[in-house]
Amino acid sequence: MPTGYSLQSFRSDLKALMLKTGVEGQPVCLFLEDHQMVDPGFLECINSLLSGGEVTSYPIAQGAASKRLEIVQSVCSHTPAII
Repeated sequence: MPTGYSLQSFRSDLKALMLKTGVEGQPVCLFLEDHQMVDPGFLECINSLLSGGEVTSYPIAQGAASKRLEIVQSVCSHTPAII
């Protein structure tokens, strides 16, 4: 981790990672080691992501609704219809 890497930076990077894999459909591997967890909030974010599929305490940005819609449409276009 670079010096000064904060929880806000980590959340921002996770958001970009989720958009890359969710919207663009690119396979992604997130590899973290224990010494990289310099803030307890990092573990909270990872736990939330693994258990619920979202990063908690992430402030809702402008345009979030349109981005959410883009993600849902992308997922729906790659998922077969269930009857």
